[in-house]
Amino acid sequence: SARVSQAQSAVDSLKRKVSAAKSSVEATYGPLKQNIEQSRVQLQQILWTLDQLDEASFQLHPAEDPVSACEAQYMETKKDGPKGVLYLTDERLIFERKEEIATKKVLFITTESESVHELLFDVLVGQIDEVKTSDKGFLGRKEMLELQFAPEADLGGADLRLHGIENEEWAGLIGRIKSGEIAKER
Repeated sequence: SARVSQAQSAVDSLKRKVSAAKSSVEATYGPLKQNIEQSRVQLQQILWTLDQLDEASFQLHPAEDPVSACEAQYMETKKDGPKGVLYLTDERLIFERKEEIATKKVLFITTESESVHELLFDVLVGQIDEVKTSDKGFLGRKEMLELQFAPEADLGGADLRLHGIENEEWAGLIGRIKSGEIAKER
């Protein structure tokens, strides 16, 4: 029975060593795995943005560079508005409506639809006076970006519901463009 006790002690010691080695490997390579995943997500976002720009109904200016894009809804009322893509470049904030709308319904079922693809607003980043972020909604959070534009802009402001992205991230990007930080990074 002394041998069993000795063997059990050796097994327990080996388990502790394996656990310590596993923890050491995870501590060393865990951040690398996290960085790779973050890079993969960023690359997917970049490719999606470039695909959207290829399909856009507008052109970028010759020296203009895209910064980000996301699916969004331009809230014309508190509950509704056109859906599309919100683009942020190093010069402008652009909203392009991009959605299928029903043209014919039979008993509430869409039988015919058409694709609507149109530029709704195009504002210079320098004309964005104020950016507010909020989370609205009763059933689930809705990321909202509330913008006030300068008097020289064609539009007084815009309320946008962002999809699949944090509103604070967009507010931060707009601030970094306005401050010149993004231009310095490039």
